[in-house]
Amino acid sequence: MKSSIFKIILIIFIFSLELGSFRQENELNQIIKRIKEKYAPDTRIAVFNISYKITGNKLILIGETDNLKAKQELISQIKLKTKRESIIDSISILPDSSLINYSSGIAIHDVNNLHSGPSEKAELVTQALMGTVVRLLKKKLNYYYVQMPDGYLGWINSNNILICDKYKFSKWNTTPKLIITSLNSVIRTKPSEHSDSVCTAIMGCILQKSDSIYNDWIKVELPDGRIGFLHDSTVMNLNEWKTSRMLTANNIEKTAKLFLGVPYLWGGTSIKGFDCSGFVKTVYFLNGKDIPRDSDQQARLGKKIKCGKNFKNLKKGDLLFFKKNNGEKIGHVAIYIGNWIFIHCDKYVRFGSFDPKSEYFDKNLAKRFLFAKRLF
Repeated sequence: MKSSIFKIILIIFIFSLELGSFRQENELNQIIKRIKEKYAPDTRIAVFNISYKITGNKLILIGETDNLKAKQELISQIKLKTKRESIIDSISILPDSSLINYSSGIAIHDVNNLHSGPSEKAELVTQALMGTVVRLLKKKLNYYYVQMPDGYLGWINSNNILICDKYKFSKWNTTPKLIITSLNSVIRTKPSEHSDSVCTAIMGCILQKSDSIYNDWIKVELPDGRIGFLHDSTVMNLNEWKTSRMLTANNIEKTAKLFLGVPYLWGGTSIKGFDCSGFVKTVYFLNGKDIPRDSDQQARLGKKIKCGKNFKNLKKGDLLFFKKNNGEKIGHVAIYIGNWIFIHCDKYVRFGSFDPKSEYFDKNLAKRFLFAKRLF
């Protein structure tokens, strides 16, 4: 009898321990979730990969974040809610300490791919044009985890960026620059169409300007130090270009039409290939407005417009958002250009229409239309 009672008490004791452990782990998970939602609700633009291990009485926090305040608040909340004082902090803060003297990189080639992981086989998530400055966060194998100027995160091959110390970065920042304004250009070894090619450059690429001018040719320096020549009709002083941008409906339409026929590329943001949001982002950038990378991020901008009967309330340049084929979430974006017609990248950059009588009518997209936003 006594033996049976002892076994029952032991089972109850063990169960209470396991229940207590379960409750504490659940509370820890909730704390981590709350802090992540506060500081890194969108993991495409913020890093917060934190978990924990419990070994005896020790709680070990592991992972990484790019926000010191988030880490500090997490530890403070865990101590407060769990009454734990023995916490081992193994959370890394990005940028990694090994990069303390090399915080920036500059994209070298005309188009440089960023992937979801440190491999060319990983998903293409976005692209950086020549001259784009990225923030270095960490390195793995031959890849750097970087953050784009718009906050977007991805892995880029080290062969595609110039790693900058403070001196190199200062030199780049203070040197006058040019921006490519033609769709496609070839940087030549000499000021002549007949000379050899140094490399190609596309609209939006940024180069360092030299004071040397040879007839109609300008001497330029690439981010990695290579020297070449460009015809002056293909470039513009970067500062002058920025001040000349006018975000108007006609300019948006004109720029969008430049890219008709450019093929679809998942993750693409260049004339070598766009996805739908990369196309919209590029069109707006070339007219002086930086907007986020993805369609759902773009949908948070601007003023929501009541389209009205026959879309009469829409204006040229408004953004149109469409749901995915298999759900209610945003999965596509287009630019409205008037008369029920829009321009978007789906298979390639092309026209679409809400009008069943139009040659551009897209029945599928018409059914998936969600709402419109006005950004200017």
